[in-house]
Amino acid sequence: MEPKGRLARFAVLGAGFTFNVAAEMNNEINLGIMDTQDRDDQFIGVEYKRYLTPIESSKSPYLIRPYIQRANDVSVRYFQADNDSRYQVGANWYVNPSWVVSGDYTFVNRENDRSFYSDNHYQALDLNLGYFFQPNWHAGVGVYYTRRTWESAFGDITESYRDSDWSPSVFSRYTSLDGGSGWDVRGEYTFSDTQNFELDGRYFFNQKLSLSATYTYIEQDERFAPVDDIIAGQHLLELGFDYWFSSHFNFRFGLGTDLEQGDGISSLTLLTSIRF
Repeated sequence: MEPKGRLARFAVLGAGFTFNVAAEMNNEINLGIMDTQDRDDQFIGVEYKRYLTPIESSKSPYLIRPYIQRANDVSVRYFQADNDSRYQVGANWYVNPSWVVSGDYTFVNRENDRSFYSDNHYQALDLNLGYFFQPNWHAGVGVYYTRRTWESAFGDITESYRDSDWSPSVFSRYTSLDGGSGWDVRGEYTFSDTQNFELDGRYFFNQKLSLSATYTYIEQDERFAPVDDIIAGQHLLELGFDYWFSSHFNFRFGLGTDLEQGDGISSLTLLTSIRF
């Protein structure tokens, strides 16, 4: 599971790819972009994921095949959003058929456009422990640690600041499939001054095509707003579809809106994934 609405939204940046067809795949590359209206941030990202357990051919949907097969993985990501440069490393490890451990570390460096701020850094550690009560249903708990350091300068006076926060969370995921079709539903709630609730539902028509809806509620502590550019009390909804042309290549498209503002389409998301 990828929690707390921090799911990477990537987009199509390139065109032609050639693959040697194989029964198993160990690598995945994600490229993407998200354009958000009314804010000066065009989100561009790239991710490389290495599956330590090879992805095998099966009748399950291509998109969630690694999850269905309990494939362990490690990943590295880079994002560029407005003045933010974000670096991430992560991993998912299925200890046995019942337990899964996941974690992500994020470092953000911001180049402020306001002259009295400098050296603005943000770090986050996201750890989760899940248990499979049934083969198609698991739930668990997590903790999200954030730490921010920055300096402000007024004339000859320079001051340094540091702030941190621990946020516990609970999550659950339920998958009901009949061959290549069915539902995949997941939700998560984070407890703290920075509250976040996300509910994501996806229906697979077959192995290749799926439609999704994601609702996110964010109540952001003002201390972190300068880093995350998040307005308190947001109700976000994104609708999208995902289509795999083969087991190696897909295209995803999404449109989002802020239900609180009610001003129509507020974001556009594009993604391509390549497995080999």
